[in-house]
This record gives sequence, C-alpha cells and structure tokens, in this order.
Amino acid sequence: NIPKAFAVRDQSDAAKTFGDITGEKGVVIAFVRSAAWCPYCQAQLKDLKKSNGSGANNNGISFNGSE
Repeated sequence: NIPKAFAVRDQSDAAKTFGDITGEKGVVIAFVRSAAWCPYCQAQLKDLKKSNGSGANNNGISFNGSE
C-alpha cells in the first residue's frame, strides 16, 4: 500500500504526490543514493530511462541534501 501522504520534491523543488508521478500504465520508482555524484546511480538512472518498454512512468528518487 502507498501511504496517502507520499510526496517528494522534483529538481525544481515542486512537491509531487504519488498520483502526480504515476502514469496510465503504472509507475517504476528507483531509489538511488545520489544522482549528483554517484556514478553507479547515474548509470542506473540512464538504464531506467532507456528501459521504458512497459509504458510505465519511470521515476528516480535520490537524496541530495542541501549543502
């Protein structure tokens, strides 16, 4: 079950709910350590972007804290 209060912020700091990131055919969420500096995470996100054969809305969620 998805919590009703599920919310994340996008790269523009806009709040997004689960409904906002879910596509017509579902959603794939990849949780990565950091899209800013982790080469492995960057590769995962590129692969996620390329593998959209299911038609689901692909999303990567990372923690990039403020400095």
